[in-house]
Amino acid sequence: MLLVFNENDSDYSLQERITGGAATNSINSYFKIEGRTSSKSEDFTYCYLGNSEIAENYWNPYFNIQTPYVQSYVNNQYIYTSKAPELLDKSASFYRDLAKKVAPKMRLVVIPLSAAGRVKSLDWSNYELVKKELNLKD
Repeated sequence: MLLVFNENDSDYSLQERITGGAATNSINSYFKIEGRTSSKSEDFTYCYLGNSEIAENYWNPYFNIQTPYVQSYVNNQYIYTSKAPELLDKSASFYRDLAKKVAPKMRLVVIPLSAAGRVKSLDWSNYELVKKELNLKD
């Protein structure tokens, strides 16, 4: 979900987003904090579904929830104060249940390369042949 600002009423709303194209290994999605009745920026936060490696038949994701915060600088140090205390210091089951509700949906489609694809069969370990086929300059 994408967080969108509406200039007419100075509020925020969630808009579904579907993306495609080049492979990615992460996605984030906004959600409204449960129990909040207004639609100001601090009433929303986002979660992040990521992965450091994607391969055929392998995906090892991690999940992160970012709470809205205020940053201040006091006595030569940064202080971060959460604007969503209802999301802090909860049990593991709370976060597991929350993740089930708000995690972005991701579909990975892995298309194996074909030796007979767009580029003719080529010995990719031979730099000179690859350079010539792809018109690369040194």
